Amino acid sequence: MLAVAMTMAGAPLYAQMLGFSHSVSVMGVIPTGQFSKSVRIENAALPIFERSQIGSDAAFGIGFSYRIGKSFDVLVGDLQPFAEVGFMWNRIGSDNRDRFDDQRSKAPRYRNLPLMIGVQYRHDLLPLIKPYIELGFGVDWFLPVREGWSSDDTKPYYVFKSSSATAWQLGIGTYIGGMVSVGLSYYGLGKHAFDFNESSTENPVQAGFGKIENDKSTEYRRINALMLKVAFHF
Repeated sequence: MLAVAMTMAGAPLYAQMLGFSHSVSVMGVIPTGQFSKSVRIENAALPIFERSQIGSDAAFGIGFSYRIGKSFDVLVGDLQPFAEVGFMWNRIGSDNRDRFDDQRSKAPRYRNLPLMIGVQYRHDLLPLIKPYIELGFGVDWFLPVREGWSSDDTKPYYVFKSSSATAWQLGIGTYIGGMVSVGLSYYGLGKHAFDFNESSTENPVQAGFGKIENDKSTEYRRINALMLKVAFHF
């Protein structure tokens, strides 16, 4: 473990020695489209999200990313191919969070892990102001946290399988000096399929927890988000 930690810590320095640059970004994640669609609860005694509603009702979240790239001078700016790995976390909407707080022990939370490769073009407008535009493609892994609660001696819950899908991103922004940039990026994180993990889901005979083996349908949801991004470059 110590060797792995030392290797990871030394990777950015080694990358710089080879002429690569790297950056760390902090992001505010604003869900859009089906990802942010509100979920209306008709019967509070039943599970809230189950399969038909998972992947919806996401609220503002946070994200982080790490990027490594190499710049090449082109005309009045530079072109930088890059590889990026990210992590994004969103809770569900406040109304439904309150329902879980009142009745259930665990509300769904959403995690996305996008892995992208792409290219960024940066224009030398002013010495300290350098606008950029970027485009990337890759894959996103979507990981919903289980839904469930405790009731007397039973602990029923749903566990959803992780899902992967083709993803893309488009971003604009500007460098402020050489160490910091701010921008907006739109992430199309793909059309994800949602199924129960039947080997891990508890399914007692209880209202709202029907026989999972009799429900083989798959729900699909497009996961998109707008990112407010602040990046630190090294």
